[in-house]
Amino acid sequence: MSNSLQRVAPANPKCSEWLATKPFVSPANWRRTRPRCSSCGSSTTPPSKPDPPSNCTILNQTSDSLSLECSEGFDGGLRQQFVMEVFDAASGRLVGNVTSRQPAFGVGGLDAGAGFKINVYAANRKGRSPVCYCKSPPCWAR
Repeated sequence: MSNSLQRVAPANPKCSEWLATKPFVSPANWRRTRPRCSSCGSSTTPPSKPDPPSNCTILNQTSDSLSLECSEGFDGGLRQQFVMEVFDAASGRLVGNVTSRQPAFGVGGLDAGAGFKINVYAANRKGRSPVCYCKSPPCWAR
């Protein structure tokens, strides 16, 4: 085994430029000699509101129930949940409200023969996404 030192290059290019001026830095000395700058750490995107669900489709509709499934969007970097709100199209009255960890929903006990407006959105600790709404499949983002 050789006693030669290895060249250590951090992932951040700005720190690599600094390291290039130091011909050989051992892994043991890197911690003591690395520049103290925020550009040398890992960067993360701050959490944000989630993107809206997309491609929402009514999979099954009976006289008094319906099931709907969507594709989830970006979660904003946080755990998200999905909400489906079902409104009577004539009165605007909320007749169903379902929350789920997955963008798949089922609701029953609906009035037979009534029309419905369906809102679907994602929510996390930073807020809620724009609403996808349906009057009939498919659903659109508002």
